[in-house]
Amino acid sequence: MSVILGKNIILQVLSSGVYIPVAVGRDVTLTINRAALEKTSTESGKYREFLKGKIDHTLDISGLASIAGSGFTMDMLYNEITGNDAGYLYYKFIVQDDFFTVVYSGKGVMTTMPMKRTYNEAATYDVTIQGSGIVASNKTGSSYPYFWLISDSPLTAGAAASLITASGANEVYANSNDTINILWSAFTPKYLVFSIPSTSALKTSFYVDDFDQAGIGDAYSLFGAPVVENITDPFGQFTGVPYNIYISNWPTITNNSIMQLRN
Repeated sequence: MSVILGKNIILQVLSSGVYIPVAVGRDVTLTINRAALEKTSTESGKYREFLKGKIDHTLDISGLASIAGSGFTMDMLYNEITGNDAGYLYYKFIVQDDFFTVVYSGKGVMTTMPMKRTYNEAATYDVTIQGSGIVASNKTGSSYPYFWLISDSPLTAGAAASLITASGANEVYANSNDTINILWSAFTPKYLVFSIPSTSALKTSFYVDDFDQAGIGDAYSLFGAPVVENITDPFGQFTGVPYNIYISNWPTITNNSIMQLRN
């Protein structure tokens, strides 16, 4: 059994071929069970023997509340458990924390739905889904930090990787799979360098304000296409991890503006 906890647990339900975000929950427990089939025989001696059997799963979701504007109500879940005898509930759960996004998806049958009503508080509800068939999961993000630095002279990706390993860069432990924000504080023209784990989503644009934004990825952009280099953490936390290193094509001034680096 694995307990999944995150800052944003979002339930999506398949409707007309599209997954619609309908509710947020406090927590969800995904339980995966595998049957053990006994194969003990007279030749087993004094020990029982087993074979791997079939797998099933359940979802226990607590503290569900509707997302405003989704059109999803508790009545819909009530109808699912009492009136829908023909089909499955197709679900997708997105669980996010500071580093990872995990998407679980599958289908199943709702088996229980305790409804909670507390005076002067938002109504919430719990559901249990007995899964049918496979539960799929897809994990993105990285538990590794990202790095950034400024330089008076142009750098190669290899030189930047060496600087990072030698503690010559700022190290930030935060999720780099989404937008990252960097305060470069370049008050004179500097080359800008940032590096994210190769497992994180590629950055395709930068944004400072509506007049200072552009794409990333070629010789005519502020940042060229990333180059992969292996990086060793200067504090010994990891060794030889592939990183995408982005280097500006020319020196620039940022002053005190925060730059967003977006997917």
